[in-house]
Parts: sequence; C-alpha cells; structure tokens
Amino acid sequence: MSKNDLLRLVGVIFFIFSVQGILRALINMILGHPLVFNLFHLSSPISLIIYVILFGLGILLVVKTKPFSK
Repeated sequence: MSKNDLLRLVGVIFFIFSVQGILRALINMILGHPLVFNLFHLSSPISLIIYVILFGLGILLVVKTKPFSK
C-alpha cells in the first residue's frame, strides 16, 4: 500500500466517521431528542467542531490524492 493509498484511506475513514456522527445527532433531533453531538464524552460544541474538521479533512484528503491503485 503506497503513501497515496494510505492518505486516501484515512480521508475516507475521516469522512465516514464525521458523517455518521453528524447524522446520528440530526436523526435524534428529528425523533424529538435534543441536538447533542457525542464524541468521547466531550461537550457538544467541541464535538461538533471536531466532526466538522474531520469532515473537511476527509474531503480534502480524498480530493487531493490520486485514486486507489490496482
């Protein structure tokens, strides 16, 4: 596995992790619960900031690296 493939894989993992964290909070809000972002027992605003940073970093890593080699 090359360095490019590793960076792309990390980008995909960051993207999926951040999207599931944001979607879980939004779905709970739709179901009538308060809007709370949970990440390792951190406060909700800090968790949201980390999710947004991971989301942006994941997109950046996927866009800036070459597609996976065969």
